[in-house]
Amino acid sequence: MKLCLLFSFFYNLRKRAELPLSFSFESEDFNLLPQAGLTGHITYLELQDFIWLCWLMEYVTRPKESNSSLHLPSVDSIIKSAQMACTDNSVDKSKFPVEKLQKWMLRAIPRLPFSLFNFIQSRVCQIPVSTQDNSVSSDAEEQPNLQTSEGSIKNQLLGPSIAWAVGLSLLDTLGAKILSCSFSWNPDVTSLLYRSAIHGKGMNRFWVQMEGYNGAVLILIQGYTLNTSENNVSTDSAEEKWLLGAIVSDGFVNKNGFYGDRNCCIFSLQPVTHPFRPSGRGSNFVYSHSHVGTSASYLQQQRGPQGIAFGGSIGKERVFLDEDFMHIFIRHHAIDKTYEPGQLLPDQGYQVIKGKVTEVEAWGFGGAETREKQAQYQNRKDLFVEQKRKVDLQSFGNWADSPEKMMLDMVSDPNKVQREER
Repeated sequence: MKLCLLFSFFYNLRKRAELPLSFSFESEDFNLLPQAGLTGHITYLELQDFIWLCWLMEYVTRPKESNSSLHLPSVDSIIKSAQMACTDNSVDKSKFPVEKLQKWMLRAIPRLPFSLFNFIQSRVCQIPVSTQDNSVSSDAEEQPNLQTSEGSIKNQLLGPSIAWAVGLSLLDTLGAKILSCSFSWNPDVTSLLYRSAIHGKGMNRFWVQMEGYNGAVLILIQGYTLNTSENNVSTDSAEEKWLLGAIVSDGFVNKNGFYGDRNCCIFSLQPVTHPFRPSGRGSNFVYSHSHVGTSASYLQQQRGPQGIAFGGSIGKERVFLDEDFMHIFIRHHAIDKTYEPGQLLPDQGYQVIKGKVTEVEAWGFGGAETREKQAQYQNRKDLFVEQKRKVDLQSFGNWADSPEKMMLDMVSDPNKVQREER
């Protein structure tokens, strides 16, 4: 019903502006709107204007900074996804049948129809919204300083366009938080936990930044496909790169096995946008394992591969990011029962796709309280490591003070000195 009203709103706006319309309603009687079906098709430019209209209606409901400027997000990846879903057998890829388009929107970007409802609600409640401007904008003004010190927002993977695409696909509160990043950055809502360009690549460096964070995390992986001979591929062009994402509902855990729940999700974000939600047939949501930092014995640590994975099974993961964050392996959905079937990359076949990773980002959406708890956890860990180091040094010093005992130990057990030094 909301989607039908939204199309009606868009239809009347274009009609008043005397712009061309390629679709219509079976009846223009407002009382019959939810039941009145849409007929015809929507062109590429009309669909672009339709999505931008939804973004603008969400934009005007948000508190603004005094010096904020308006930048429409790129919606090319969303429209390309609609093309793949709605124009499979069509010769003209620039026209979208309305009935197929509606079904695709409700499945892929279900939050979009709420933009008109939120817009009307904000107009009705204009006074409460305006009273919140000062308090929210003061927090939002802190974010540009963060981006300046850690990298320009233009170089981030999570820009307004990606935040808009991911937020539209989620109907829960996390989706609303991610969607808000398309309009302004609030450090009380989201925080950059890890970025390979800043913190370095690899599971060890990733784990230093992520350990102890027990909130929702959005991880983004950018790369490009390598051919079988691994010849050099130009990475200067943005068209050759693709972007994948995943939601980890309660943060990453260093565990030799799969974990997670039905709130997890994986995404294809560029060049097309499509969510792959849990199918209900499997429970292998997330896998993240590193030998460093685990309390298990050495032999237990060796049982599982090091890296990050989503779906599939150990050894046959649907998505697997290796321990060095240098390569990513993407397999066909047939080996995965956990997430919905579909192509993560355009023209993906049955062969395993090996990609070169250019950038990895992890964003936390647990809020300031979750980040504070992570800081407390890491402080306790650092204190424990420091105390243990002092005890080990004292023990080794006491043992080394007796040369006779050292010589006897070296004769009876030559490796004991090396163990004590360690």
